Amino acid sequence: MSVSSATTSRPQSTADLGPQAWLENLGRDQIQSGALARLIADHHIEGAIASTALSPGEIQEACDLFGAAHGTRLPGYVSAALPLHLANDTNATLAAARSLWTAIGRQNALIAIPATAAGVAALEQAVFEGISVNAT
Repeated sequence: MSVSSATTSRPQSTADLGPQAWLENLGRDQIQSGALARLIADHHIEGAIASTALSPGEIQEACDLFGAAHGTRLPGYVSAALPLHLANDTNATLAAARSLWTAIGRQNALIAIPATAAGVAALEQAVFEGISVNAT
């Protein structure tokens, strides 16, 4: 009786397993110290949720680390949240999403928009405009 290679082979990354591992509360120190780069390379982290304290430039750096590590695969994403006080104002949420998306300037950024009634309306318009979003 032989064992098939499908049962004995090990996955090369979490992408092979289906679910993805994301880092929550990505901070400045993790980017600057190289810890994020090591997590991506050694533990196949597929995305990160940025701390609200990060600047657009720091989020760009994180996006670039994911993009470089993933090469020809789809790049890992970095989710950047909007200020919570905008959650019930569609126009302010949309304006902030546009501004942050433009400031980050990376295709593998996600703009996290609260899934309130006002946020959902902003989400729909943002998607229509080509902004990558996730509902939180």
